[in-house]
Amino acid sequence: MNDNSKLHSKAVSSPSAFIGDPALKPGFPITPSGMTNNLLIAAIIAVATFCYYFANVSSLPDVLQFTKYTTAASHCLDGTLSPERTLDLSPLYLFIVVGVCKFFPAPVNALILFQSVLVALVSGLLFLLLRRNFSMLPSLAGCTAFICSRSVLVYCRFLEPEILLVFLLVLFIFLVELRGALNAFLTGVTLSLSLLTRPSFILLALCVPLYYYLREDRGTFRVTATLFAIPLLLGFMTIVMLGRGAFPPPLMNPGTVMYDANNPLSKGVIATYPPVSDGLLINYPDESDYQHAIYRLISE
Repeated sequence: MNDNSKLHSKAVSSPSAFIGDPALKPGFPITPSGMTNNLLIAAIIAVATFCYYFANVSSLPDVLQFTKYTTAASHCLDGTLSPERTLDLSPLYLFIVVGVCKFFPAPVNALILFQSVLVALVSGLLFLLLRRNFSMLPSLAGCTAFICSRSVLVYCRFLEPEILLVFLLVLFIFLVELRGALNAFLTGVTLSLSLLTRPSFILLALCVPLYYYLREDRGTFRVTATLFAIPLLLGFMTIVMLGRGAFPPPLMNPGTVMYDANNPLSKGVIATYPPVSDGLLINYPDESDYQHAIYRLISE
């Protein structure tokens, strides 16, 4: 067995491969006890981040709150949400909000708690990800910069999918570097969930097989690429079903971007709704993010 085969075997069979096997990073040695310490530090960072965020997010004013997802969820629960509206929003985040609104008496507080947990998990994963390539001090500095970001704190208060996106993206980067069949499958699951959050993640699906092809031998590549593709195809098919046979453009809110920026009231750097949207607003009372429905009507 050559050296590369030994490394591959060790990466597949050893639990330490999940947090970054030092054998795969020869320029940065970490002892087994150091790996245990990394996991312990990551757990401490995650718990501390959760406590900090949940305490501070709750103190932010309600004026920061967007209601389009809770409004859409209420319409979904009472059966009045049009099927085509699902892809106007983030499908996965909408389904999460629908579930929370159905089973929790205070859905806004439950969603803020959920997003605080996601931020905590991101902080722990980010530390482990940085420790694969950097010493302790830069790794802690990177986590601190993330935790202290005011943007992250504010978005944790918003009922928008950005925190979920950050979590899935960090988890994807964390998993894609790891070898082994299980990690390839989990990478596919993560990217599939990312597609259901924002279809623009489809571009990553084109890069991962190429990365596997350059990294693996041919036999291993066939296995990892297949296991990666299975959950990804299921996610793609789900989006096509939600889109009634069509995959949406790989952009965020393509309709609103088109119309907000291309009307006489736009300023170039600030999108402004065209006057026609205000005239049609009366047809969409209590509609969540009504501009999508109006622009769809205009395009037809």
